Amino acid sequence: MSRTYVITVRLPKDLGFGLERYAARTGHKAAYLGALAVDEFMRRRNFPLIDFRETAAGRVAYVKGTRLAVYWLVAAIKRLRGDLSKVAQTWDVSPEKIRAALHYAESYPEEIKSLQERAEENRAALQKAEAALTRVKRLTPRHRNGKPRTSVGR
Repeated sequence: MSRTYVITVRLPKDLGFGLERYAARTGHKAAYLGALAVDEFMRRRNFPLIDFRETAAGRVAYVKGTRLAVYWLVAAIKRLRGDLSKVAQTWDVSPEKIRAALHYAESYPEEIKSLQERAEENRAALQKAEAALTRVKRLTPRHRNGKPRTSVGR
């Protein structure tokens, strides 16, 4: 049995043309973008305290009215050993929103895991780059005024 469900949707012409233009610009098929839009619509209906934002990682679930990504908040809750009152106080988020984020994460564990892994990879790459920059700074000869010497203007 197929893992998809086929449905035909009639759209107003302007919306259909806009979808086609966006599909051409992004390299995705209009049907794929339509499926994403319906998926996000259903998630918003099922999780009214969760919002979605476009990020470098794609569409990411955020706690509505905050700057906190769900995957990040879930990791923070783990670091604080599940102390929801401490999380609520630290980030000024209502316990209701925290429970909504946890419920969303429980419903979409692979999404949360993938985002957390990507964040960890980015953190490791940043630490590696910062260490390399520190080594280069230590090896760069300095002028008496503290600025690095350059070959320009000598």
